[in-house]
Amino acid sequence: MSISSFKGEYSRFEALEKISELNHALRMIAKISSNIRMNDMLKLAEVTYVFMKYLKDYRMDLLDAEIQQIVKYVIFTFKMLLTNRKPDDFSVLVQHLNNPVKIFADS
Repeated sequence: MSISSFKGEYSRFEALEKISELNHALRMIAKISSNIRMNDMLKLAEVTYVFMKYLKDYRMDLLDAEIQQIVKYVIFTFKMLLTNRKPDDFSVLVQHLNNPVKIFADS
């Protein structure tokens, strides 16, 4: 969420650099989730990593409203999973995050 605070000419590139930190955190979440057998959390961490890597590799604008909305929903889903709830569309979210090309091709 700190990405939205970037302003100025180089904000897009600063946001892309933040992805490296986020991906490190996602790998840690995946390891911990695997150890405590939270399979849905593990899945979400893995596919979010794939999605964020795609955004970084293709240098997409993280300040774009559509991308911000996706990221906010992913955060919301992580919070739900931590409270032992799961959104109805969890499997759809996992499928789309695992194949980011499809997300941006459909829009």
